[in-house]
Amino acid sequence: MALVGDAAHTVHPMAGQGLNLGLGDVRSLCTILEEAASSGGDLGSPSTLDAYDRERRLLNLGMGASLDGLKRLFDTDAAPVSWARNTGLAALNANRVLKKQIASVAMGL
Repeated sequence: MALVGDAAHTVHPMAGQGLNLGLGDVRSLCTILEEAASSGGDLGSPSTLDAYDRERRLLNLGMGASLDGLKRLFDTDAAPVSWARNTGLAALNANRVLKKQIASVAMGL
């Protein structure tokens, strides 16, 4: 059995990342199953499904942790945290390269 999308992981609904993660899961699973089928492999074998798990686990955990961190960062009104958050966001907004990289990861590209 292979779980994808919200069945495989849940993330805070911030920025709609659950859909992007789910689409990435489906794309990854399809690619792995196509490779296994073309080589005559067993589509339901543990090694085939483990390849899917290895490919998606780190990204999904990273995105979940990032969204949790952002939620916590915006949940506080403490002046030092608010200043650091606003300063960091202003710096990020000024850095086109980093902003583009973050957007690519968020879109699952």
